[in-house]
Amino acid sequence: MRVTREGEPGTIVLPTNHLGRFGQFESALEALIVPENTHLFRVRSGSSALNANIGTRDRTCAWVWFIGDDHTFEPNVLMRLLAHNKDIVAPLVPMRFPPFALVLYKKLNILEQPGHETIFDSELYKPADLNGIKGLIKVDGLPQAGCLVREKVWSTMPYPWFKVGKIKPDQIDDDSYFMWEAREKYGFDLWCDTDQSIAHLNTATVDVARKPDGKYQVTFEIKK
Repeated sequence: MRVTREGEPGTIVLPTNHLGRFGQFESALEALIVPENTHLFRVRSGSSALNANIGTRDRTCAWVWFIGDDHTFEPNVLMRLLAHNKDIVAPLVPMRFPPFALVLYKKLNILEQPGHETIFDSELYKPADLNGIKGLIKVDGLPQAGCLVREKVWSTMPYPWFKVGKIKPDQIDDDSYFMWEAREKYGFDLWCDTDQSIAHLNTATVDVARKPDGKYQVTFEIKK
């Protein structure tokens, strides 16, 4: 990582059960610009929720930024998110499988019914939904990868922050439940920076970009 004396230091949490699947990710991480005294925690176990909780519990300073090892990003992505001074903010992240919707909730509602199945009602943004939109928009839910969360959130919400099986017992839904809980139970606004994106890595690189005419388009590139 490349250090700058600008901005408040914080903690970057990489909650993964892998040693690093993609060389593109390691190259992006090496080029990432971070405030001086920022720490990187690579937390490994069989549960991404557990890893996120451990990394957040052991955080230092003013914020936590989550990133996965199946992403690539521009060097200034973190510094631009910090400049927004929002409690919870993330860039655009496309899903890595067709039809390549965004990991961004237009609607995210959860109705918890003790003794009965939880009702989960959601709708994701498609790239075309953002045509003509620039800058920050307030949304119902964000991706965990690329999400910047400030200290006020962690000190307000109780541990563990990421919970598995809250929507369905056999479902890994810790990120969406966290977003809903932060918004509905604790009153935090969730912001997406539509001027930035983080690419999703698979056998191909899936990204989203705004064209000169203001329309958003998913790109799909196979690395040779």
